[in-house]
Amino acid sequence: MVLTRKMDSKSPRAALQEEKKVRDFLSFLALAGIAVQGINLLIAGGLFLQLSNLASKPMPQLIQMADGSVSEVTLLGNQDRAPAVIQKFVADTLQGLMSWNNQIPVGEKDGEPQFVEDPGQPVTLPGGQKGKVTSVAWQSSFAFSEEMAAEMMIMVAEMTPPEVFRGTAQTALQIDSLTFPKRISDSEGLWTVGVVARIIIVDQSGNRRSIPFRKIATVKAVDTPRLPQEGRFASALERIVQSARRAQLEIVSLKDFESLDEDL
Repeated sequence: MVLTRKMDSKSPRAALQEEKKVRDFLSFLALAGIAVQGINLLIAGGLFLQLSNLASKPMPQLIQMADGSVSEVTLLGNQDRAPAVIQKFVADTLQGLMSWNNQIPVGEKDGEPQFVEDPGQPVTLPGGQKGKVTSVAWQSSFAFSEEMAAEMMIMVAEMTPPEVFRGTAQTALQIDSLTFPKRISDSEGLWTVGVVARIIIVDQSGNRRSIPFRKIATVKAVDTPRLPQEGRFASALERIVQSARRAQLEIVSLKDFESLDEDL
């Protein structure tokens, strides 16, 4: 009788086949890794070429708006503002502050501007007396720093003739000249702008007189975040504040001066 003994271990042939499968699998993983790395290198090379092409092209100077208008593009730091922007901000703010009438624009109808009567905004004067400023002047006060806004409202309330709210007089700030903004602080983003202007007062009979208005405005760069969701859910006050500060600037000082020959 021939006794056969069952082998507990695999035969040499089976072990070699299994070892070959392992080597083939490891080779496949190595090739797959090399292929992935090659794809990554190709992508990186493509991105590098695109960036190189962009770097070699001149910076865009113009941007076209949705309405078809074209604006110039300028790269500025966080504390920088274009001189023209500073001048326009000062002119717009002071004209809104010092031009008074008893009408508020509320849009257009059939191409014609529409207005409603302005009730004015109350202001408490020194000593407790009550005064008023026009709504446009009040809105413009948000372009001033918090410390300046209340001071400006008192000044304007004291200067505004009562006839303005009766509709028998109106004023307009006529700006004769603005100096080029002079930077006085790089770290804080501060400029001074000289303003030579006149407050023109006209009554219902057409008589006119003027009051000299010569000021040195100190302007500061500020960060004005945009209203969330493009302001769709913003209150009327939020829209007014955003509009007054859309240039990312505020006036922190407004002082008298005699002529543009002074050191601004």
